[in-house]
Amino acid sequence: MEISSLHIENFRSFKKSEFNFSSLFNIITGKNSTGKTTILESIYLASSGKSFITSHLLNCVSFNKEYFFISLIFQDSLREKNIDILIGNGKKEIQLNHKKAKGFFEIIGILPVIFLNYKVVDIIKGGPEKRRNFLNHWLIFTDPSYYSELSNYYTLLYQRNALLKSMNISRELLSILSNKIIPVGQTIQNKRKEAISSLNDIVQKNFYKISNKNIKIEFIYNPSPTEKLLKNGMENTEIQRKRTLFGPHLDELEIFMDGIQVREFSSLGEAYSIAFAMRFAEKEAIQGKRGEEPIFLMDDFFSDLDETRRENVLRMTEGGQIFLTTLNLNIIPKDVLDKAKIISL
Repeated sequence: MEISSLHIENFRSFKKSEFNFSSLFNIITGKNSTGKTTILESIYLASSGKSFITSHLLNCVSFNKEYFFISLIFQDSLREKNIDILIGNGKKEIQLNHKKAKGFFEIIGILPVIFLNYKVVDIIKGGPEKRRNFLNHWLIFTDPSYYSELSNYYTLLYQRNALLKSMNISRELLSILSNKIIPVGQTIQNKRKEAISSLNDIVQKNFYKISNKNIKIEFIYNPSPTEKLLKNGMENTEIQRKRTLFGPHLDELEIFMDGIQVREFSSLGEAYSIAFAMRFAEKEAIQGKRGEEPIFLMDDFFSDLDETRRENVLRMTEGGQIFLTTLNLNIIPKDVLDKAKIISL
């Protein structure tokens, strides 16, 4: 997988800009507020349909402008493809290969991208939703039906929660929604369980490559049993609490290091190393399922790593296309600089 060019208009600080990229390393450098992260954000948006900075895409529109436009040309193992996105007040148009799409759901999963910044440690230190997001991202790019199933689940969850919060609750409708959401939730949880089954060995191997430490890493998946929604008396409890109390939206993935829970007791360096190891496990899964390398977006986090981890992480990204932002080119190993395209802003 390789992005050859990016065209953006009215996207944050960029009025109209065109970028052409190398198939290997692309290092984007410049002072703060020059748009380094914005380039990565636009690529990520074309991959996932969302920003890693804001939950409202209209916030990406340049000040005093009515819309933003992104056009991305990339090559997969079969042929060249194109994604165009136009977002503005009352405007939303998405095209795949110059044909109008019905929505982001038609492009999500096509362009596998893995994003890394200093917040990658939130996979370890953050709440359960961070680890659920990790699993969702992994499966969206390795299972063609997963995003559709996940979207269906959250549509049903929204309807069910809205009903539970209403003044006049139809128990018949609640039962119908329960019987609809349970098989969808179980399908999602079975796919998560299968993905996690491969994590222990791969992350163990990757952790050693990054940190040079031989420590046992273990993952324990605790699915929230969706079938309990039909348990006697559960409807009354849910009506009282006004929310759905079981399902994939409440799953937890616990991580242990030599038997100790990582979230509470790991050092920041250990947490970073495990988080990187998990992202590189995702890379291997995508490569194995699709037969092509995902694209790495690495946003100015190298200053948080020591030199050894920095070089080990870069070594593990090799094989695919990499976009890396930095304030300081001096922290990038010389052998990487020698083969990289430098984009100065």
